[in-house]
Amino acid sequence: VNYLEKHTPESESRFELSKKLCLSYDEFRELKLYCDKVGIQFLSTPDGFESLNFLVDELDIPIIKIGSTELNHILFLEAVGKKNRPVILSTGLGTLEEVHLAVNALRRGGGKDLPITILQCTSEYPAPPDEMNINAIKTFLKTFKLPVGLSDHSLGLEAAI
Repeated sequence: VNYLEKHTPESESRFELSKKLCLSYDEFRELKLYCDKVGIQFLSTPDGFESLNFLVDELDIPIIKIGSTELNHILFLEAVGKKNRPVILSTGLGTLEEVHLAVNALRRGGGKDLPITILQCTSEYPAPPDEMNINAIKTFLKTFKLPVGLSDHSLGLEAAI
């Protein structure tokens, strides 16, 4: 917040600032070409149907990363599943039941063998170590029998280790 207060004119809202920071589709195309040129796998997180179609159908991303804000968007998750690409699912602010519903929606779209990785995510920036809920990873592994990981927004290495 201090950065925003220091570097944002009073007349500019956070929404206006965030719009300035968004990449255009042309800029995404340019970034994808650069990644291809230097041998980096390009990934990006869609935030709705239009960007999902653009990223998969035009830029041919190999993996779809679902942000926590889309965890409860069932129709969107079904559309993601229909793209038949491996999925990384962030679970910030979600309950175990909501994660179940999200996984089921992805599978309805893409079938029971759709590759899904579930990430434990604490939606705080930075996330305090005592609120990371690392044990959720064990719960996800036991419950879903899918690959799991950590979307780590903490400072330092402690949570990852």
